[in-house]
Amino acid sequence: LLDGLVFQRMALTGLRPHLALVGLWILLGIGYNALVFARQGMVAGVEWCSGYVLEWLLSMDNLFVFHLIFRLYNTPPQLVHKALFLGIIGAIGFRFCFFAIVRELLDFVSWFRFVFGGFLIWSGVQAAKDEEEGDIQETRPVRALRWALGSRLQEGYDKENGSIFVWKDQRLTFTLMLPVVCCLEITDLVFALDSVSAKAAQIPNFWTSVSSSVLAMFGLRAMFFVIQDLVQLFELLKYGLCFILVFIGVELMISDYVSLPPHVVCVVILSVFLISIAGSSAMQMHKGAGDVLVSSPTRSGEADCSPTTIS
Repeated sequence: LLDGLVFQRMALTGLRPHLALVGLWILLGIGYNALVFARQGMVAGVEWCSGYVLEWLLSMDNLFVFHLIFRLYNTPPQLVHKALFLGIIGAIGFRFCFFAIVRELLDFVSWFRFVFGGFLIWSGVQAAKDEEEGDIQETRPVRALRWALGSRLQEGYDKENGSIFVWKDQRLTFTLMLPVVCCLEITDLVFALDSVSAKAAQIPNFWTSVSSSVLAMFGLRAMFFVIQDLVQLFELLKYGLCFILVFIGVELMISDYVSLPPHVVCVVILSVFLISIAGSSAMQMHKGAGDVLVSSPTRSGEADCSPTTIS
């Protein structure tokens, strides 16, 4: 309710407001953790805290795939917040189911990691090569939905309300928000397996696992906008993002054979981010210095002492 009725309507823009929102969600998580400590004791409080931190570490890679999805479907910036909100509602439902039947799900969808991992590697390479956005109507999910829904699938978004379902000509039709939300849910379905299995092995209490995941997911969703702002500010971050997508794809495909600890994955992602930001800053400083040297005019009345003038 806080997110849907307050934060969405605030329409925050800019890096500082988004960082403040991330901090607010983290403070809410700390407050809930303090409540668990007070009501259920030290053991439950420590378990909740470890579950919260583990969800942050294991779900950080989701944010980069979300960025790829919104770029693929040319989602208008004003609708990204609502799309993530709809996606997180579905993700909460998935978490409740996952913690109940985690082992069966791991066996059922383990093969899908190879398909999804290969797609991420291909997308990372293509994103590094191509500057122009592709046609949304030619993407496979849209073509599959077009085949299933026919003319009921519209070719654009409901930019005013961001709705999935729209009544048009006395018929129920679907906007492009439908494939976006479906891709977000599938992404969470695949990536949630790691976090759910890791938390289920460490935290026996069902509600501790679910509540720590849900509050971490809201903070992570706010973190998405920070990453989006950084990508727009630093030009080399686009290539860093491509590298991260390839890394996530490879890590996903080999996860059954080589399991990287969550902190290692997080360190790799943060290192790529910091290197990309440092490189972008150095490029901007170099360009700025070059522009100053090129554009600095000779003062009026000051003699031009170039070799040509002297001769």
